[in-house]
Amino acid sequence: EANLTVTKTVNKATAGQNEVLKYTYVITNPNASVVKTTFQDNLPASAGGSFKYVAGTLTGQGAAIVAPASYGDSTSMVIRDLNVPANGSLTLTVDVNTGTFTLAQTGQNVANVTPDPTSGFRGITYNSSSANTLIGACVAGTTAPTLSATTATNTCPTTTVNLNSLVTSSCPAGSTLEWHNVATGLSAANKVTNPVTVSGTYYPTCFDATNACYSPAPATGVTTTVKLCFTGGGGSNPSQNVPSGGSKSGDAGTELVPSGGTGPYNYANGSSDPACVAPVSGALPLPASSNLVVNSNGSYSYTAPTTAGTYYFCIKVCDSSTPTPICTISTYTITVAAPGSVTFGGPGGASPTQTATTNQPKSGNAATELAPTGGTAPYNYSNGSSDPLCVAPAGATALPASSNLVVNSNGTYSYTAPAMAGVYYFCIKVCDSTSPTPVCSIATYKVTVTPPACVVGTAVPSLKN
Repeated sequence: EANLTVTKTVNKATAGQNEVLKYTYVITNPNASVVKTTFQDNLPASAGGSFKYVAGTLTGQGAAIVAPASYGDSTSMVIRDLNVPANGSLTLTVDVNTGTFTLAQTGQNVANVTPDPTSGFRGITYNSSSANTLIGACVAGTTAPTLSATTATNTCPTTTVNLNSLVTSSCPAGSTLEWHNVATGLSAANKVTNPVTVSGTYYPTCFDATNACYSPAPATGVTTTVKLCFTGGGGSNPSQNVPSGGSKSGDAGTELVPSGGTGPYNYANGSSDPACVAPVSGALPLPASSNLVVNSNGSYSYTAPTTAGTYYFCIKVCDSSTPTPICTISTYTITVAAPGSVTFGGPGGASPTQTATTNQPKSGNAATELAPTGGTAPYNYSNGSSDPLCVAPAGATALPASSNLVVNSNGTYSYTAPAMAGVYYFCIKVCDSTSPTPVCSIATYKVTVTPPACVVGTAVPSLKN
């Protein structure tokens, strides 16, 4: 005789209808050899319904044969060729659902194990101890809460999703609405706090705290997508104005000001992400020649295209959630302006003329003489005589170095006219305040230098006798 012993225990002495219990079976073998056995368990039944196994929860059976193989929702189970180790024990566990078992009745039963004759022992059946659970009057009910939608996302600037707003039914008196990340096997371990802060699929249930029992959850829960929010001035779609061919740099951290999820945030070039789409009709992706660089700390740089138009690029911002970070795309819109031009509205346009007297000082104010317009004021003035665009007017000679031409940034200038009469020229370079590359134009001054006028006296010379 094998003298096997079997114990059966349950994790809850009381439970509600449609609640999950866990049975634990321990088979002990006092013999010096392995005993092959057949295990059988029949779940409690009542007029209202029977306990049923929860699929995929059986453990400890090893390579033994389970019948039925798909034991989920079955009320009995047989495990053949179950080997109990010599001088040892074997533990099985399985979850069962109390279903609609009659209220105020106790679900109780025993399991049994029978040695296989091939083990050399008599086929005596050994019964387990009884596992008892009183099924209480669970006020949570037997109906799952109903949902108005099965998908949801947050609306910025809110960084959470309120799941309760999607439930259209009410929980019975004495029970409260809860959310779990599983549809079956509901317990405190898989309860989630509402509103939720991370993406996932969540299931509503009504919970009776007095009897520690749950209503069923719907088979299809709510799948949420929680995205980061950008609270900077441009939201998730900031815009920039950059001159043609101009260099641009920035800091997405301070421009976007992300919120939600778990900091710190990580930044990357998101221009190839499927979520990076043109913000407005006709906008073009920033070309590869712009050399967009986005660093993980949020700093970035690029060179604007030389062709005017509307362009865009994207920065991908991810939080530090594990194992899957929350990521959101921000799309930057760039308006590239055609190069501006500085023009001169003074009487002489870009080629003013003036006169000077040999060896005499001369001064003026290019700001009032040239009256520049266009580009971005204020304007800056400098000596442009060495600029390639400073070209001699016909018949003119460059003002010599001895004339000591000085041009101040505010436009005032001075020089000394050459000692020799003639036609001379010098240039003043006028630049606007466009950043980072100003727009500049050259004005060429033509100077006619003449000697001082001859002065005739009025005295009459006298004659000597």
